[in-house]
Amino acid sequence: ESIFFNADIRYYKEIDADAAVKAAKLDEHFYFVGALQTSSGFYVSYARGKLPFDAIDDEVYAVGFNYKF
Repeated sequence: ESIFFNADIRYYKEIDADAAVKAAKLDEHFYFVGALQTSSGFYVSYARGKLPFDAIDDEVYAVGFNYKF
């Protein structure tokens, strides 16, 4: 049994954003996902941040199983 660590970090920045967009703090976003997964398919993951069209920052914990057909 092997255990793998996966990470994904995303940074979004709108270039030359309008003053209203900057004032609403909608011109810059950060998102991170980290996961531990076994070779048999079991995984545990954690995500934090905000994608460009999200209303608020969020934290998500997940536990699951992947099956390859």
